[in-house]
Amino acid sequence: METAAANTERGNMGLVWSHDSRWLAYTKTGANNFRQIKVWSAANDSIYSLTNSFADSFSPAWDRDGKHLYFLASTSLALGSGWANTSAITADPDYAAYIINLKKEDPSPFIPRSDEEKVKDEKKPEAAVKKPVKGKQPEKSDKDTTGAAKKEAVDVSIDFVNLERRTITMPLAKGNYSMILSGPSGTIFIGEEKEGVTGFVIQKFTLEKREGKRVFKAERARFPFQLTVIKCLPGQATTGR
Repeated sequence: METAAANTERGNMGLVWSHDSRWLAYTKTGANNFRQIKVWSAANDSIYSLTNSFADSFSPAWDRDGKHLYFLASTSLALGSGWANTSAITADPDYAAYIINLKKEDPSPFIPRSDEEKVKDEKKPEAAVKKPVKGKQPEKSDKDTTGAAKKEAVDVSIDFVNLERRTITMPLAKGNYSMILSGPSGTIFIGEEKEGVTGFVIQKFTLEKREGKRVFKAERARFPFQLTVIKCLPGQATTGR
């Protein structure tokens, strides 16, 4: 990985492994002082850029479905990129949330849905179940259907050609976002700093519902810990504790 050149991250590179442990995503500042999302491949020890060098991008997060990667970015950073310049004091850029389709064959997660009502199929009468003869035990199936099937680990593969064309703006208003953390498959949590609010205001976004919903408020230092608790105890998500 790159450790030289611009080092304005001061160790805060947002390192995050993909769920198959084959890719390491992180943030790296370029020569123009804009941050860029990059990934390191454990398979071939190579580094690839995922975002445009003319956008300030940070906080990568892998979806557990193995098909998507999320991040925050702003294309209006302007004077804010010059951290040592006093003209940057007035810069107040907004950030938007983005999602990348890692595979070229996967459709957009925001394809327009049909508003037509689905016709319910009429249920056919169930066939009569034969009762076993008295004293005779029913035959057991060879297949064990009682145990839950173990989920196989999802392999993450990335098609780097035309990756920018598969980078999609998420249907969320721009804001003073600070971080994204992944939740269950198809779910992320976004931390936003708001004026007059201590800590982060946390939104939960799901690809299924295609909307963000405020779920709780978190202290800056305890946000990752609180999110871990919420994953274990989903019922606590609205308590803010």
